[in-house]
Amino acid sequence: DYAYVTNYMGLALAIMDISDPLNPGQPVFVNLGGYTYDVAVSGNYVYVAAGSKGLAVIDISDPLHPGAPVYLAMEHTAMALALQGNYAYVGVATNRLAIVDITIPLNPVKIGEDLVLTDASMQAVAAAGNYVYAAAGSQGLAVIDVSDPANPGDPVFCSVTGIAGDITLQGNYAYVAAGTSGLAVVDVSNPAVPGEPVYMNTISRAIGVARAGNSAYVTVENRGLAVIDVSDPESPGAPVFLPVSGQFRGVASRENYAFVAAASNGLAVMNIALP
Repeated sequence: DYAYVTNYMGLALAIMDISDPLNPGQPVFVNLGGYTYDVAVSGNYVYVAAGSKGLAVIDISDPLHPGAPVYLAMEHTAMALALQGNYAYVGVATNRLAIVDITIPLNPVKIGEDLVLTDASMQAVAAAGNYVYAAAGSQGLAVIDVSDPANPGDPVFCSVTGIAGDITLQGNYAYVAAGTSGLAVVDVSNPAVPGEPVYMNTISRAIGVARAGNSAYVTVENRGLAVIDVSDPESPGAPVFLPVSGQFRGVASRENYAFVAAASNGLAVMNIALP
């Protein structure tokens, strides 16, 4: 019943009650003392890629009265984040991936050294099974075997035209917001050998992506929110645009609603129940 939004310039995490999605509550802010880039939730804890402060962990057993953040320092700026099981995967500046044991959430422990991803920037990360997937900027999609977290495999790259800026996973497919190339859909049923991307043009630059039901939701520069039918991932439908004012990046979906981080306009909530 809550939305967790990184408030980048406010150096904070905003928590909002969305039990009534079209009438969200006033935000409660957690000051993190640095730029905030990405957020993920697991159980009673929220994890934030908190820039120069590293990985921040906050107890949200009472979301509107969150605990004080606990930090795990990184050698570089923490910018992207994904959770899987007892691990957090943190994309950091200078093209690295840090793997963190979060078995005890308020005592996170970094495992080994940061993994260097050659020239790949860590725009966003997602995790499923024994693999981490990264939207790696001009390098496209990077897939990393983390079945042994202390000794992750070398990244396997899948070339994606445009700039891979965000990623989400559903079933056997990765959905990548690929900048001027729109939405790229990649078959990752064999993660070690990703398939060739299938594209859907979004007219303007695709920035963020989320998946729910039979649709992909893509934030598109100057166009708003694009709704794309991906019931057949190999043949996505043409986008239908819903206007959103302001500049934005992140998008998430839940049941009949899409939630868009709309920069200076705050959190935009949209009813997406109808086709």
